[in-house]
Amino acid sequence: MKKAILSGLGASIIFYIVCGILSGTLAVIIFFTGDPFIMSFHRYTYMGLVILCGIIVTCTVFLNAKLDNLKNELLNNENRK
Repeated sequence: MKKAILSGLGASIIFYIVCGILSGTLAVIIFFTGDPFIMSFHRYTYMGLVILCGIIVTCTVFLNAKLDNLKNELLNNENRK
């Protein structure tokens, strides 16, 4: 469980850095736009995506661990027979 939470938190931080900071800088360089007032409206979208990314990664790691435990239990039961 601790691994799932840390993975989700790490993914959220990386996603925030990439989307929140680098994409705004790239938008200014590429499109010559990115007025701070206009970019402020995207902060809510970025934060929603960051939270969603963290939830998806956390649930995926958690389900992967549960399925791995289930697979090991099934293999152990087959070996006992």
